[in-house]
Amino acid sequence: MFVYTKKISTHGSIALFLSLFAACSTPPNRGDGATSSRAVTPSLNSTVMESQATIHQPSNEAKPTEVANDSDFTNDNLSGNNLGVAMLDGARVGEEIALRALALVGKPYRYGGADLDGFDCSGLVYFIYHQLGMEVPRTAKQQQQAAVHVARKALVPGDLVFFKIKRSKGVSHVGVYVGDNRFVHAPQSGKPIELRTLDDHYFASRWVAAGRFD
Repeated sequence: MFVYTKKISTHGSIALFLSLFAACSTPPNRGDGATSSRAVTPSLNSTVMESQATIHQPSNEAKPTEVANDSDFTNDNLSGNNLGVAMLDGARVGEEIALRALALVGKPYRYGGADLDGFDCSGLVYFIYHQLGMEVPRTAKQQQQAAVHVARKALVPGDLVFFKIKRSKGVSHVGVYVGDNRFVHAPQSGKPIELRTLDDHYFASRWVAAGRFD
């Protein structure tokens, strides 16, 4: 199992990390743009670099699990462990959030999960932010309400993207934007954390808003 325990370095870029994912998977047949030019990457464990993560094709079958009730989540579900990673400023914090999200692609989905044993959508956000010493609410709805609104055209790596899935009342799903019009999210039981595009028809039609925690 892999966790960050070393001080962050400043070599590489999110674009390089995204290209590594593309190199070890079947890329989508959509030709949807150039890679991001952001440039701050921590040293990553070689196990993550060699992961066989896939940028998934759009699919009406890949429906995220709805969050049923805020009371489903208790302190027993939360990681709460700050690994003492060096704090960063401004845009570098967002880049670190995005890189940590990418590093978790392939981890299992677990309803109510917010640790390396498995994550639900908001648990993934909670875990990453908490590791960096940043306090955020636990559910997708609460996260959207607490975040500073960001226009879609102003998205930068580390921002959160929120969706309203079928039959839900308001926001019920969240992902971490990683640049290049893509986001990482925990979809549903039986499906691992994955990298998707905002152009995916399923998510594009259920878009609600984007937000940022400073």
